[in-house]
Amino acid sequence: MAAREHTGEVDLVFREHWRVLVRPVVMLFAVAGVAGFLASIAPGGSGSNWARVAVFVVAAAAVAHWTVVPWLRWLTDRHIVAGGRLVVRSGLWTQEGRAIALARVEDVTFSQDSLLERALGIGTLVVQLDDGREPVEIVGLPRVTDAQARLLRLVDLARDAAYYADRDAAYHADRDGAARTAQDADGGAG
Repeated sequence: MAAREHTGEVDLVFREHWRVLVRPVVMLFAVAGVAGFLASIAPGGSGSNWARVAVFVVAAAAVAHWTVVPWLRWLTDRHIVAGGRLVVRSGLWTQEGRAIALARVEDVTFSQDSLLERALGIGTLVVQLDDGREPVEIVGLPRVTDAQARLLRLVDLARDAAYYADRDAAYHADRDGAARTAQDADGGAG
């Protein structure tokens, strides 16, 4: 989670904890080790290295699937709070997005499902909306308690801003209506 000063741009950026990259790194070393071993015992004489080439092609595909794709997904999946909205963006090849007005957030909760998650401060942040739509879950979030507190603060600020904007609009509507009534009472004279 990164936070920036409020400059009208990005308030918070949520990203999964780096621990999700441990498995891809382990898979990289495992695939490299197995591929190296298989390539060393593969039959091959002069001009017939097809077995070694096949091992390396399969190893490259495995590395792409189990290492590169998860790493790129970790880089591209973000949850951003900016401009009074929570913007959820995900997808590697195709992009999906959802923007939620912070003033429409009903509740922000978190859960930590294991002792390891508690020790590392990782958890799932759940953003419940007031219109009954599916809640937004941000899984594997580092410093989840801090993230919840910051997001709740921004939700409160957005609600206050919406409240005062509505009051201001109602005040101006009443004042304009009173001015029109007084003008009509004067006979429309300006």
